[in-house]
Amino acid sequence: MSLRILVLLLGLLVPLPSHGASRTIGWDWDGTNISGLRDQPGLRQSGRARKASPRRATGPTFLIQRQIDTAPWTDVATVPAQAGSSAWTDTTLPDQAQPYTVRYRVLARQDTAASPPSPELAVSVGGAPRLPQSSVKAIAVDSFQTEFDDGRKENALDGNPMTYWHSQWSPGAPKPHPHWIVLDLGQRMTVDGLAYLPRQDDVNDRNGTITRYEVYISDDPNTWGAAVTSGTWAWPPFGEQIVRFQAVPGRYVKLQSLAEWKGKAWAAAAEVGVYAEPVTTPPATHVGTPRAVTAVQTGTVVLLTWQAPPVVTTDLAPSGYMLERRAGGTGAWGEIGRTEALGLTWTDKAVQAAQTYSYHVLAWAPHPQTGATLWSDPSAEVTVIVTGGTPGPVACVTESFDGHTLLVRCTLP
Repeated sequence: MSLRILVLLLGLLVPLPSHGASRTIGWDWDGTNISGLRDQPGLRQSGRARKASPRRATGPTFLIQRQIDTAPWTDVATVPAQAGSSAWTDTTLPDQAQPYTVRYRVLARQDTAASPPSPELAVSVGGAPRLPQSSVKAIAVDSFQTEFDDGRKENALDGNPMTYWHSQWSPGAPKPHPHWIVLDLGQRMTVDGLAYLPRQDDVNDRNGTITRYEVYISDDPNTWGAAVTSGTWAWPPFGEQIVRFQAVPGRYVKLQSLAEWKGKAWAAAAEVGVYAEPVTTPPATHVGTPRAVTAVQTGTVVLLTWQAPPVVTTDLAPSGYMLERRAGGTGAWGEIGRTEALGLTWTDKAVQAAQTYSYHVLAWAPHPQTGATLWSDPSAEVTVIVTGGTPGPVACVTESFDGHTLLVRCTLP
């Protein structure tokens, strides 16, 4: 499979190397997201940039560099410098099963000199898509700050990089690490990634920027097992960090901060994003087995009763039942009748005196996609002896069945 990323070089302000008079090269900005990273199938945009004014572009070439996950930066392309926007397509991305993160940056070059790198763009390749921030809710934090600051948990999901959640720092001494925020995805989903954007308003101190972190996934917001991933984010630069991991099902996601980049006691997040998709459950194709079958003789008829299968979410509900009988305990099984789903009794009038009969019950249901009839396993077998027309106290009841041994209790006349 050939993965492609189209990068329009927009929003990157790169000074040219000095040759006499000082010059700069600039492109258009969109204010928040660098719009040049175009989302194609399997690729997700996550780059952010500062706002700047467009300037006239001059200069010879742009050097594009790429980093995959934590590998070293490499030069991947050189394109001619031009006014306005420039375009380049990455056709050399690796084809691998696990999702990964690619980062790009651009430098201006003239002769052998090069400018400092531009702000970085990050894109996550493969795996689940990134959920819209509006579909995720922050439902709990260990603490938050509202006095002298707006550090509410909701700010970490409002789509605005200039607002943020901040753990408590006043009044009194701030609480120490760990700090955490819990997100509700609204339904059980398969989660395989998390994005973290540190504060973008505090360009001098970057207070609360998380460096050591853990990520947890759970179906219960009050119960958490082991972390699904953990690590250390390196700063600067202070762009968005993306971590991908083995897909885990769950409804709730917890980002836990173990340390701040300057060793301070608090934590903050401008935005927290989640990569997830709905849990895909294959349609049920199994029909539960009827249980508690009994057979009671009355005269020359046998009354059969049974119970519906246990309610299991992965099983189909029975649409009806089929009864089978064999004579002598060793003959071939043959159908003697069917009932609807609510019919849990059957009277067998076609029996003969002084004969032994065995019975079992099967449930059936249509396949949810093809409509073909699906059958359950036969129930436990019950046996009766018909005693020549005498009102019969003969009755057999299944006592137990462990999958190997059937225990049947019969009362003989």
